[in-house]
Amino acid sequence: MTLLIPRTACVAIQQEVKCWGRHPAETGAFLLGKDRTVDVIAWAGERDIARRRDQFAVGGLALAVMFEWADSQHLTVLALLHSHRREAFLSPVDLQYGFDVPGFVSAIVPFYADPPEDPSDWRWWRYQARWQELAPPAVVESPFSEITFDSDGVR
Repeated sequence: MTLLIPRTACVAIQQEVKCWGRHPAETGAFLLGKDRTVDVIAWAGERDIARRRDQFAVGGLALAVMFEWADSQHLTVLALLHSHRREAFLSPVDLQYGFDVPGFVSAIVPFYADPPEDPSDWRWWRYQARWQELAPPAVVESPFSEITFDSDGVR
């Protein structure tokens, strides 16, 4: 199943990654939707979130808040994406602490100081007993909304 991502969402992701890349720090978000189209970008907030030069981590309480909100809105978590300082690859930390759940999709946006906007320049994987490369999503013209989540809630 190919994901569909709004063109304007790609721009928003690039801008957010670049903003955090200036710190310099990794950042990330969850892509949510009712089917295979990204309808919502769930940006990570501050509380229970770690961002550093080579680290992006979402704590358990913040994850619970986001997953509960998504469920209450009848949305599915389509993918997790986060940025890297350089190339897009699954790091040892990504492999050890990633969501090893069958069907789960993960994406890396490379070069956080100057990230590409086109999701075909990011790298995508799906977990099926191991992480397997995945074709990038198709870019579509459709609306999307944004939320921010952390252990304090969703806004």
